[in-house]
Amino acid sequence: MKLFFTSVALAALLNAPQSSAQDTSALASQVANALDYPVERLVIEDKTSEYTERTKGKALLGIKMSSETGGFAPTVILVTQAGTMLSAELAKWGDNQISSGSVTVRRFEMGQGAYGYSGLGLAGSGGTVERILATWPARHLDLQIQITTPREGLEFDDSTKAYHELVMNGGPQLAEKLIKCMEYLTEHVERIDIRSANATRQPEPSGVSLPSMQSTQPLKSPATDSDRRSVLPGEEPTSSTLWSIIVVIVSAAFGLVWLQLKRRP
Repeated sequence: MKLFFTSVALAALLNAPQSSAQDTSALASQVANALDYPVERLVIEDKTSEYTERTKGKALLGIKMSSETGGFAPTVILVTQAGTMLSAELAKWGDNQISSGSVTVRRFEMGQGAYGYSGLGLAGSGGTVERILATWPARHLDLQIQITTPREGLEFDDSTKAYHELVMNGGPQLAEKLIKCMEYLTEHVERIDIRSANATRQPEPSGVSLPSMQSTQPLKSPATDSDRRSVLPGEEPTSSTLWSIIVVIVSAAFGLVWLQLKRRP
């Protein structure tokens, strides 16, 4: 089974348009500039093959940005097949938050029918995660930019002070910056022509357009308190382990009952 999924992931990777090192570097530079971080300090890694395998072939692009000094919060840029990250349930949750007046979750439009949500952060013992998600129906794609800030904070000096304050303070200012980064990501996707196999070459109508950048009030994240972690595709826990434990417990219970009955005179 593992060999099958590995083969599927490899096939998807070989069939997907490849982002050259120059293209990847250019996108990372745009993101770093938008977030006020010195580009020359970045460590850029192409994680496409890793995420493709982890998502069983659904990831089409994966880029990880960090720094050797620990001054740049690990940032993951991910492009997958539609529905992998921005599910219908999550989109509905976001729209409900907007309708109820939240100032945290916001919906934004990007043209060509693409739209997304900001303010999808999570918090836990390991730190905080700020996520921005978008979907592009014409290309049948989901796009995500995720920043993970460690609990112990980030190292900074005079040249990275602005970035440090931006990321540590979060809020609307960081959301605006990430939306700009998402625009750069869509330009990158269009430039190297990434699209899911389920997408057509003809752009789809944008449908009903909601007001851009609607403000809402902060409510609880869709993740529960017991599951406050960074959720990436392919990381969902399987139920096989749980069922195995249940089978063992039931078997042990029957065994004990049988022993008790056997010992009776």
